[in-house]
Amino acid sequence: MMTIDREAPFDTELLKSEDFWLFSLNLYGKADIKDACIHLQDNHGADINLILLCCWLDHKGIELHEALFDSLLQTSTYWQNDILQPARQQRRTTNKQAALYNTMLNQELELEKQEQKALLDIINASAQEQKSTTKDNDQSLLRYGKILKLPKAVIDAFIQTKSSFAPAY
Repeated sequence: MMTIDREAPFDTELLKSEDFWLFSLNLYGKADIKDACIHLQDNHGADINLILLCCWLDHKGIELHEALFDSLLQTSTYWQNDILQPARQQRRTTNKQAALYNTMLNQELELEKQEQKALLDIINASAQEQKSTTKDNDQSLLRYGKILKLPKAVIDAFIQTKSSFAPAY
């Protein structure tokens, strides 16, 4: 396993927010993945953006040190508690047939995209704290599942579902 330090800076070309967003849309667009993510969000307090980030990082072969992962968790908590949950709650109480619902959904998606950028900004600003691994090893997902105290069967089922899709990003 190669550690990346200041002398060998991390290739931030891999961590562009638009690439992450496109990966997320592709993966989350799969019905089984969407259902599994919403289950983890609603039943286990997971942040779907952090789940998708873990999937993307694992796919890219990037494992984050614990301190950097902790920073991502703090940012995720802020975005979820102070920004996204209130917007989501308001949208969920709105009649799906109302034109306002679609406006609220689009606004929520824009907020999700902003959270993704905030998460990547943390990683890109702390490149010396990253280390390279082999692709698709699920280390980030396993770490997040452990933090959430997910039963092994739950995280294994999500990894199995995710593994059936091969994102292009």
